[in-house]
Amino acid sequence: MVDLPALARMGKVASAAEHSLPQGDDTSLSIVMSRYALAVQHERGLPMQSPWTALRTACLTGVAHRKMAVPIDLPSGQQLVLTAGDLDEAVSGLLTNRMVASDADGVSVPAGFTRIAAFRAGVGGDMDACYARYPG
Repeated sequence: MVDLPALARMGKVASAAEHSLPQGDDTSLSIVMSRYALAVQHERGLPMQSPWTALRTACLTGVAHRKMAVPIDLPSGQQLVLTAGDLDEAVSGLLTNRMVASDADGVSVPAGFTRIAAFRAGVGGDMDACYARYPG
């Protein structure tokens, strides 16, 4: 089940007057990507509750972000393509709501740097590298 009102709140663009981390549509989109990454891991028979799962999820979400850096044609005729600002929004989410780097129970690792490192490994790597780096 997807809580669309909660995703909309998380994806609301933060104004400079709020003095907060950048957030926007990719803050929410990265959460949706991470839940899909969990489903892929479940399909592979991997454990769903562990710090390894949380970090592997962040890594796989990073891989999805990398793949979305190439324009994707939509049925509407428009294109979806992520930008550097979108990556900032995803990293902001890693630091604030932790969902992108969480296991199936929503449990994440405590250190923000560790969550960001896992996501960055995915942006710079591929799925196989994520499974090798976070095997548990």
